[in-house]
Amino acid sequence: MNNFQNFKTYLILSAKKFNISVISKNGSKIYEKDLIINSNNNELDLSKLDYFLNENIFKIEKILKEFIKDIYIILDCNNFFSVNISIKKNNYGEKITQENLIYTINEARDQCFETLAGKKLIHTLIDAYHVDNQKFQNLPIDIKCNFFSVDVRFMCLPHEYFKKFEVLVNKYHISIERLISVKYLNNLFSDNDINYPEMARKVIQGYNLNEVVFTKKNQEKTTFFEKFFHFFN
Repeated sequence: MNNFQNFKTYLILSAKKFNISVISKNGSKIYEKDLIINSNNNELDLSKLDYFLNENIFKIEKILKEFIKDIYIILDCNNFFSVNISIKKNNYGEKITQENLIYTINEARDQCFETLAGKKLIHTLIDAYHVDNQKFQNLPIDIKCNFFSVDVRFMCLPHEYFKKFEVLVNKYHISIERLISVKYLNNLFSDNDINYPEMARKVIQGYNLNEVVFTKKNQEKTTFFEKFFHFFN
């Protein structure tokens, strides 16, 4: 058994620079490598990315003495776009509960089904709550109301664009554990001293209480909420 079995691998990608970082469970850096892209092209060069992965994946696995099974991609590109929707519900003077919030967010996604078709959902964010016409930025707790509404923002990538990254890392028998937007991280964190892997780690652990995480249970086709707001965990 080796000392590096508890680690996360982060791949930070932009048109101008690639970075791969391996961070241990205790936060220490096991491996890091950059590749600067000298090009006027604003599109990410997948052939250079393939070369970069080929140069580094096997080196990392040799250091770890085990295979990388999954990777977190932190992506800086102009292909992200947002779909916004506001859903209003009658709450009949009762307290807002976890169940009716879950139902409301699922309804929002269902109403955007056609718009989201062919898109890869990257982030689901709650921009605001409205409780009897009073606006809240964070989840109101133990409040009775007649009506509440939720402003939901779905951050997406074209599925065919996401698929290119998936196919590329699959060449190395690696799956994408999660893809995170650089713009989202920059908007969420004001501390410039925090690097992107650290920002991503915080997001993965539930730093943003207004981000909803969709997952799949037992690899079934039907997606459900495994977690609804990290507040409830």
